[in-house]
Amino acid sequence: MLNNLRMMFVFSIFFGLMNAQSSIEGSVTDSNGNPLAGANVVVDGTSVGAASGSDGTYQINIPSGTVEGQTVTLVTSYIGYKSQSANVDVPLSGSVTMNFSLEVDAIGLQAISVTALGFEANRDQQGSTSSSINAGDMTRSGESLMANSLAAKASNVIVNPSAGDPGASTSIKIRGANTISGSNQPLIIVDGMPINNSTTYGGGNNITGGRTGGATSQSRINDINANDIASVEVLKGASAAALWGSRAANGVVVIKTKDGAAAGGMKMTYKRTESFDQVHERIPMQDTFGQGRSGNWGTQAESWGDKISERTGGADVVDTSKPYFVSEDGTFTQYTITEKNSKETYVDKNWDAVFQTGRFTQDDFQVSGGDATKTYLFSYGRLRQDGIIRDSFYDRDNFRLNTKFKLSDKVTMTS
Repeated sequence: MLNNLRMMFVFSIFFGLMNAQSSIEGSVTDSNGNPLAGANVVVDGTSVGAASGSDGTYQINIPSGTVEGQTVTLVTSYIGYKSQSANVDVPLSGSVTMNFSLEVDAIGLQAISVTALGFEANRDQQGSTSSSINAGDMTRSGESLMANSLAAKASNVIVNPSAGDPGASTSIKIRGANTISGSNQPLIIVDGMPINNSTTYGGGNNITGGRTGGATSQSRINDINANDIASVEVLKGASAAALWGSRAANGVVVIKTKDGAAAGGMKMTYKRTESFDQVHERIPMQDTFGQGRSGNWGTQAESWGDKISERTGGADVVDTSKPYFVSEDGTFTQYTITEKNSKETYVDKNWDAVFQTGRFTQDDFQVSGGDATKTYLFSYGRLRQDGIIRDSFYDRDNFRLNTKFKLSDKVTMTS
């Protein structure tokens, strides 16, 4: 009997405390009285709050010993509606009701972009056409060259490699071509400094040069490691040429590299990217007829000669007294053929002698940090790429050190 009385006494105290808890309840609706589900209702200046249910009602249980018996400000917010606040007298116990009716607010999505001067500005107030490119999207593309990683990242920006060589330069056009004979390349600005994006051609031979052969060297924009980039802005319009004049007639690509963090201590990151490249499509080659014309073997540069399966087999008959060809490394000699006997087509051997599976490997290491008076960022990138054409490769090593010192409230030094 005594134990039962004790239990009843404990439960009475518990229920008394529960009944003594304060709460704020009510509903959130729009101007037409329709309930707004998921509206946030919080006590201003605290983390105490609740979200409205599917019927628009909410209930905030006030923790004991906080704001009971005080006047608090209740703030209600909902996406697409104007926030609303009201003063509420929180009782010592029991509940109080506060209803909200929110008005529609046109959402103004304002974007911040980096101008040609390197300043951040509201894009809606600019007189130029601009597009922002996320640096994370560029690094996820897996491209070995920074300029190629811009492809398909911004509207009306056309990015094409000038050749298939590893490390070859990149052609960039913003909103199409502006000239027939002149350059259509935009001006490239990196941390406020213009750089050259022109292409250097290796030339077809040592006598005439030209663009019909050889290799194309990379452009200076591809010297930049995409992992060092913080933001990229593509500008085209009157204000884009305000600072750089006629050089910006084809547009401006403004690149800002990363800075160190002003808080949080030193941070070290390491990233490795590896990929393999293969020829996308191999065109079938005929191996029924040999070199020649009209069903007869010959030296003509045509492939409608004798039928390979009808040859006798064995080695070809050659004339060593006539002019012959020797490979550059001296491992192969080709004499003039006078009678064709071999059934070998060399289709696969010739293909494998030219093409291979390419490989791309990049290692990136960064150290950053700082405090209220200074920041620093050091990065090292190592890139090694073997092209799908044998003996073609591209090696690059990047070092970057960005520092910023606040000497006074008005003087800052960066490097």
